[in-house]
Amino acid sequence: MTSTLVKAALASGAIAISCLTGAVAQSTAPVAGYKVPRTPAGHPEFGGVWLSHSILELEALPEAPTLVVPEAEATVPEPVAGA
Repeated sequence: MTSTLVKAALASGAIAISCLTGAVAQSTAPVAGYKVPRTPAGHPEFGGVWLSHSILELEALPEAPTLVVPEAEATVPEPVAGA
């Protein structure tokens, strides 16, 4: 059951990333006359309103109560078919 959930999560993540990558690739065409705001040091200016909302629930699953997996319990995930 757990491996099925992991496979489903990996597959849905891959789909989401491919959708986002396509959207980003389509929206990167330069706009005529636009200049990227820069700091005095010449770096891009990232000032503005940044929201910390997330559509993901940040809760530990019962199968993974911590973010750290001991090396003895670590396994290599099986490849997702068709990915």
